Amino acid sequence: MLSSLAALDSIDLDVLEGIEAELPTDDVRLHTGAADVIARLSTVRLARAEPGLEQARLHERLSWAATRADREAEALAHPEEAVRLYRETAAGDPAQRFPYATALTRLGSLYLTHSQPARGVALLREAAGVLRAMGEDDPSAVAGLARLNELLAMRLLQAGQPDEALAVVQDTEQLYDRLSDRAAWRPADARCR
Repeated sequence: MLSSLAALDSIDLDVLEGIEAELPTDDVRLHTGAADVIARLSTVRLARAEPGLEQARLHERLSWAATRADREAEALAHPEEAVRLYRETAAGDPAQRFPYATALTRLGSLYLTHSQPARGVALLREAAGVLRAMGEDDPSAVAGLARLNELLAMRLLQAGQPDEALAVVQDTEQLYDRLSDRAAWRPADARCR
């Protein structure tokens, strides 16, 4: 039903936007139709959006919907475009490096899921480089790098690279040690004492 509605040329886009706002994320039966609604609306939104962050976010949304609907080609094409757009944006605006690293991580994870481990690991390493370049003074970058390293170490171990995985785990331990020394990253109740 949702797919049929999304395909109607005569449907008012406001109606589709109303449907989109009510789409449940946990109902497997609706994933394909939801992907069609999101694709229809995102196509219109992409045409209106300025190149950069808004378009990158729309491509991420399209990828999420395609992944849930088991549309592998779409699921990989959209985050590739999102990464390209974030890369361009981050080159001109250092404040956009974290979203760029996040997009790289998502794309790397998708490639790992879709049996392309070498490409996935390369993208995770690129994301780690972006986060590391943000500096040790940025707690969000350090925390993001620590979480990313956990994923990278697991994937390196699965790929039969235990020495590289161990080096990443050791780096992760150091990152978490640095974070534990920062009051901002302690639990709220610990700061109140």
